[in-house]
Amino acid sequence: MPDLEVLLGDPSATGNPMGFDACMTADERCELAAEAWRVLDSWGLGAELVPVTAGGRLRALDDLVVRLRPVFRRDVSLGLGFGISSLLAAFSVWTAGTASQQRFLRDLLMTGAQIATVYPTRDAEEYGRQALEASVNGGGSTLSGVSSPMASTNTARAFLLDVATPAADRANGRSLFLTATADMHDSVWTHLPRLRTAGARGVWFSRVRANGARLNDDTLIGGLGRAGEVTALSAQPARAVLTGLSVATADTALRVVTRFATSRYLYGATVADLPHARRALTTTFVELLIADALATTAARAIQAAPSQASLATAVAGHLVPQLLADAMERLSVVLGARFYLREGEHAIFGKHQRDLPLLTVDHGPGAGCLGPVLTHLRGSVGESSRGEAEPIEAVFDRSAELPDLVFSQLTPVPVEPDAVIVTLSSARDWPELAGDSDRDLIEQIDSLDQRLAELGHHRTRIRAHGSTTSGDAETIARSYVLLSASACCLGLWRSARNRGEQFLGDTPWLTAALVLLANRTPGAAVGPLAPQLNDALWRELAYRVEHARSLDTRAEPVLV
Repeated sequence: MPDLEVLLGDPSATGNPMGFDACMTADERCELAAEAWRVLDSWGLGAELVPVTAGGRLRALDDLVVRLRPVFRRDVSLGLGFGISSLLAAFSVWTAGTASQQRFLRDLLMTGAQIATVYPTRDAEEYGRQALEASVNGGGSTLSGVSSPMASTNTARAFLLDVATPAADRANGRSLFLTATADMHDSVWTHLPRLRTAGARGVWFSRVRANGARLNDDTLIGGLGRAGEVTALSAQPARAVLTGLSVATADTALRVVTRFATSRYLYGATVADLPHARRALTTTFVELLIADALATTAARAIQAAPSQASLATAVAGHLVPQLLADAMERLSVVLGARFYLREGEHAIFGKHQRDLPLLTVDHGPGAGCLGPVLTHLRGSVGESSRGEAEPIEAVFDRSAELPDLVFSQLTPVPVEPDAVIVTLSSARDWPELAGDSDRDLIEQIDSLDQRLAELGHHRTRIRAHGSTTSGDAETIARSYVLLSASACCLGLWRSARNRGEQFLGDTPWLTAALVLLANRTPGAAVGPLAPQLNDALWRELAYRVEHARSLDTRAEPVLV
């Protein structure tokens, strides 16, 4: 059991100062649960964000996700306020910072300090209207104007600032500066009032105003005008981690609604006995498994295939928020009026639904998550999708040892063929499927191979569009995302089957996942899940809820 799961305790227990009731009470006050904050501080969450090569505990991103999930099963605000802002800043510094900047950040994080950085709140209209600007002169920069909304500004001991800078040779003209809060003197810096948000209300979002503030060149991350490039790289591990953590939040939501559905009686039967309610629960369960497969693949690709990670993380960053938003909407219908409650055993569902969009918002530049996919399609879909690449098993196999985590190996666009999606072209010949009697699964795999071939035929049409906003190009990019998601599920299933895992290595969840993904593809929909699939999925979901197992691909013991 993860350490934090024990330290935070049973969140449903009466009087637990780190439980759901405490988090809800703090949320009503627009604060964070104080005792839970102290637990995270004493546990050393900051050390989780420092690579082992620099003296911290960060060895693998998928392991980081697992270790932090107990926080996000309980309270997104707590995790975002204590760790996520620092994580986003850290990934930029590990990616492009100098040795001295990395030591400065390491020392802060190892002592439990928070780092404030720009965070897209969705509620704040000011985001995107960046007015913090710098003039460069004499070995430094002079800053004026107001920053975009930033998270954790009230507790931060350092700020990672995104600043408009003159850079004639770079289109974006933005730069990143890392400065200690102690160096932000009141005479030239002003902390502006707190911004209120619909979700994660306990997190302190605000902006800062600079009035002739001077920053030396040694605070510049990656060089002048390189903020866009650095963000494009650091967004890759950020997408992998945040999508993985968001699965934990949806896990609690599904668990709460499943318990409600199995205990609430209507017309002489439980809500869970009603066909439409049970379909909603099993569909959501499969969507969580898909989301976790995507997040796990993305996290492992950062280390197993860093030159291709921009694709895997973009796929996860694009699709996982959609899957979870649909899941939460579906669950809210099953829960009914209790969705609006602010207290009681079901109240945490409404808080999670409000908070989740802030966790899944994209932190990448430009065209967002579809940008790397569109770039890849224009350059290599014809070659990479039909088998010239070799699958990288370590991306799917959680038991496989990963290389060291080296942020500098990441590339803004893939420089090698996609070794994830190529899984589809070889799956039909896998010995694990030889003689399989699951005709629905075989039909889905055959359909995937056909859709992969069709995708290759669209290469010329993709190249004909020069704009990343072309509707036709984006439609094909979304089809690519869904095919890649199917490949993630297949790869994870094969690895689990070879390890002898009972549920994950069996075919019902995989068949259901491929059906649900096909139903999201225009022209490829195959209808609802078959009754026998629903029955198998319901048995697994009900077992996990009753026996306190996580509702992701790991099925680990939990206290939620």
